Amino acid sequence: MKRSILLIYYALIGFFYYINTANAASTTDKVSMQDFWVVKGEQQTVGLYVTNATTYTAFQCDIFLPTGLTLGQNTQGLPLVTLNSANTKTHLTESSYLSNGGIRIVVMSMSNKAFSFNSDALANIIILASSEAVGQQNIRIENVRLVTAGTRIELTAHSSQVTANVMEQRAIIKAKNTTRKYGEANPVFEYTIEGPAIEGKPEITCEATSTSPVGNYNITVKKGTINNTCVDFVAGMLTIEKAPLNIAADIYTKKQGESMPQFTLTYTGFKNQETNAVLSKQPIVSCEANKSSAPGEYTVTVSGAEAQNYDISYTNGKLVVIKGAKKGDVNSDDEVDVTDVVMIIDEILGKNPNGYNASVADVNNDGTIDVTDAVLIIDVILGKITMP
Repeated sequence: MKRSILLIYYALIGFFYYINTANAASTTDKVSMQDFWVVKGEQQTVGLYVTNATTYTAFQCDIFLPTGLTLGQNTQGLPLVTLNSANTKTHLTESSYLSNGGIRIVVMSMSNKAFSFNSDALANIIILASSEAVGQQNIRIENVRLVTAGTRIELTAHSSQVTANVMEQRAIIKAKNTTRKYGEANPVFEYTIEGPAIEGKPEITCEATSTSPVGNYNITVKKGTINNTCVDFVAGMLTIEKAPLNIAADIYTKKQGESMPQFTLTYTGFKNQETNAVLSKQPIVSCEANKSSAPGEYTVTVSGAEAQNYDISYTNGKLVVIKGAKKGDVNSDDEVDVTDVVMIIDEILGKNPNGYNASVADVNNDGTIDVTDAVLIIDVILGKITMP
C-alpha cells in the first residue's frame, strides 16, 4: 500500500480505539442530504449535512443508492468525497464499497478538532444518473455514527432518506425579448419554460433604467426561488427604441413690407425633463416668403433635427402675409387723397383726429411728421410725383 493510505489506516485504528461505547444521539442530530434533481446521463454534486456540526469531530454513515444511480470515484476507484473549505485542513475523508451494496463514508479529525460548520454542506459527493433511474428514486443513509469533540463519545443517529428526481431533460428558463421606448419604465419581464415543470419563480433583472439611451440590454435570469437544480437559464434582450418627438412650427402673421417674424417652435415628446439642448442637430426653419412678399399664405417648413434617443417628426407651420397700409393713407381707407392731407394738418395742429394712422404719415421718411408730408401727398394726388 502507498504510504499515505497506510498513515490514514493507522490513524483510523488509533482514532476509533479511543471512542467510548456508543450511545444514542439526539433525535435532531443526523447526517442528511437534501432532495435534489438530476438529468439522466448527467451528474449532480450533493451535499452531506451534519446537524449541530460544531459539537462533533467525526462521523460515519453508509449510503445505499438505487439502481441507476452511482457515486463519482477518485483516482483509486473509490467513492469521491470532498470536504468544504472550512474543514479541508483539519479533517480527513475515507470511503469504501460494502458487500451489502452500501457505500461507507468516514470523515474525521485525528487531532479531535470539531467540525467548522457554515451554510455549506460539510462534505460533497457526486451522484451520476443513468437512463434507468428516470423518475423519483430514494437514497438511504444508514448506520450513522457521530463522534463528539473532546470526550470522543460515539453516538448512533437515526437513518434518513433523500429523494432524487431523475429528469428526462433539463428545464430551460428563457427570458422573452421585449422592447420599449426611451424614457419609459421597464416592462414586466416575462419568461418561457421548456422541459419539466419547475418549483418556484426565477429572478429576472435588467440594468436598463428610464434614462438609459437607445440600445440593447441583457435581461438576466437567475435562480430566484426555484428549487430545481437541473435548470439552464437563458438571457433575453431588452431593446430600447427611440421615443417619438414632434417639432411643430406655429401660425405667424405679418404685413406686407414688414420684416420676417421670428419663427418659434413647439416640442412635444421630450423625456426625462429634457429640452431641445439634447438635440445633436437643431431644426432648420425655412419659408419662401420675404419682407416684400405679396399678401397670401406661405408654408413654414421644419427639418434637419437629429437626436440619439428620439425619432423626430415635423409639423409645418404657416405664414400669413396681409396687405399693409399705404404710405400716406393716414385714415386707413385704402386711398391716398385730400382727406389724408386734412388729417395730417389736424394732427400737426394738435387736434388729435380720430382714426389717424401715424405709421404711414411720415411720407418722406425723415422721422418727422410735418407740413412737408402733407405737401408731398398733394403732389401725389396731382400726379406730380409718385409716392416716395
